Amino acid sequence: MKIAAIAFAFFAASAIAAAPAPLEVKGVPRGATVEQLRQTIPQFKCYGATCTFDPMDAAVARCGEVRADQGVLECYGRLGSEYAFGPVHGAKYSAFLKNGRVGEIRVTFPVAHADEVVIAMTEIYGKPADDRQLESQSRLGEKFGNRVVTWSRPDGTITVERRSLDVDTGSATFIAAWYAQATANGKEIAAKSDVKGP
Repeated sequence: MKIAAIAFAFFAASAIAAAPAPLEVKGVPRGATVEQLRQTIPQFKCYGATCTFDPMDAAVARCGEVRADQGVLECYGRLGSEYAFGPVHGAKYSAFLKNGRVGEIRVTFPVAHADEVVIAMTEIYGKPADDRQLESQSRLGEKFGNRVVTWSRPDGTITVERRSLDVDTGSATFIAAWYAQATANGKEIAAKSDVKGP
């Protein structure tokens, strides 16, 4: 009886330890309402189905304009740490809504920190499902190396791109499975409605 109880406790602890980390960013889970989003980070500004947050706005509001004053610099340093994305200070956050709920969160950051972000995500979410090196080209024809790392989960996906929006900006995108499905369905419906008859 005692051995069975010990075995049960071990497997229960293993199941708890093996539970995947929640698909969230800065405490904002997938499916959060706009109210929950603003409770977590009040500085999020929403325009229709898109909400954005730049930690620099929070720093200016709380610390004042940047100047060579020790108190102001310390205030910026504290806020930089508070709103850092893993090891990256200066990240910017966007949340995309569907029916009033957060379905996707995108974090953008300087390209130089992309590998650090991949390391941080691997520590939280484990080994990625896919890690590709590719060559991309800018609109001006300049070629550069890129890296796309993806974690696939039953509740959604996480993708880190070294270069996503432009040559200097990387991103980490957290997409809930229900949002990806709803977005795909919306695109399919739009494509069908664009088909013109003979």
